Amino acid sequence: MDLIVGDERSGTSVLINDGLGGFPEAIRIGDPKLVAYAIAVGHMNNDDYLDVIVGYSSGGSRVFLNDRTGIRFDELPIGDGKGSVYGIAIGDMNSDGISDVIMARSDASNTIFYNQGSAEESIHPGP
Repeated sequence: MDLIVGDERSGTSVLINDGLGGFPEAIRIGDPKLVAYAIAVGHMNNDDYLDVIVGYSSGGSRVFLNDRTGIRFDELPIGDGKGSVYGIAIGDMNSDGISDVIMARSDASNTIFYNQGSAEESIHPGP
């Protein structure tokens, strides 16, 4: 199942591809009052289902873990809640086989959050 993430006036949504090139269903994620400045998609808990990372203009950032259906996402806070996130990149920064999150922020230091690899464990800032 392909996922595309978009930011609407009423919040952030995941749009599900119907396999015919259309996106008839929008699943809202997160607080609709928060403005998403940066969005990334990647495998964050090593279950081979795409997850969504959203950086907000205020109110911190969130990881939305796909529940393996593509229609429900478990929300986890990420980071220290400082600054506005203007860019997100995902990559294995410490070569442990697990995707980490890099955030470019205003009014706060740009930061790498090292992923511990499971939904039960949080993503921690680097040294």
